[in-house]
Amino acid sequence: MIMNPDDNRLVLSTLLNARDLGGLWTAFGKQTAFRKFVRSDEPSVLSDDDLAVLLAYPIRTVIDLRSAEEISRRQTPFINHPAILYRNISIFESDPDGDDDPTVQVALQHSLGELYIYLLQTRKEQLAEVFRAIIDAQIGRASCR
Repeated sequence: MIMNPDDNRLVLSTLLNARDLGGLWTAFGKQTAFRKFVRSDEPSVLSDDDLAVLLAYPIRTVIDLRSAEEISRRQTPFINHPAILYRNISIFESDPDGDDDPTVQVALQHSLGELYIYLLQTRKEQLAEVFRAIIDAQIGRASCR
């Protein structure tokens, strides 16, 4: 795996948009640490080789923001992996593949910034749960199955 230094993208053959969030400047003039937090696109087609690379990175906690319906259609190798604490915290109100999901409607009709504001207004509990999971993983309270 190669990290693109221009955008911190982790170059993997089956994950198209994985990024290490290290190196970002904070409001206090410090930078976020590398190898602590990675965000990515959907990992349902992750190859065994790319999975091994991510485990060596090391990825230990995965927070999947997809709906249960999405996950049932497109599995992820992280769900039952013994080295991963897997959490599913959906930010969707219903199946996002259906046109009736309000979050999808906002995403289709508005800017990305407006979508983020909508999520902050309507999915407060889910987002709080995501941040609690991140904090738990960072301080070691989260354990792998």
